[in-house]
Amino acid sequence: MKSFLKAKFNTDEDVRFELFYTPAKDYYTLRCLNKNQEMGFLTFQINEANAWLYYVCTHPQYRHRGVGLALLAVFEKYVFDNGVCRIEGKFYPENQFAKQLYDKAGYSIEKDGYDTLVCKNIYENTHASIPEFEKV
Repeated sequence: MKSFLKAKFNTDEDVRFELFYTPAKDYYTLRCLNKNQEMGFLTFQINEANAWLYYVCTHPQYRHRGVGLALLAVFEKYVFDNGVCRIEGKFYPENQFAKQLYDKAGYSIEKDGYDTLVCKNIYENTHASIPEFEKV
């Protein structure tokens, strides 16, 4: 499966989002591109009403420009539209850049046994500012 989304955010540049599904590994990759140059990507899985967030990565040239927040917004909209109401992912407390991103995006940090998780209940987040998307 491959779908294309486009949006404008925090910049004058046109940005395209590509969503790929890899059936062999049962995970999705969401890429953020500007003129075919990758600005960042996010990987995740969907398990019934939950999504597991693996990575949010931004190219160093595009950091602090809203790319991570835009990836999370597109991801949240996609999983919410597909019946997901809770997002979880492994979190490393020493990663201050990730902590700042998740704080801005409204995620909470929770402990689950030995692991630290980043979590968000998206059914409670109906006021979130999610960009308007247009299928291309």
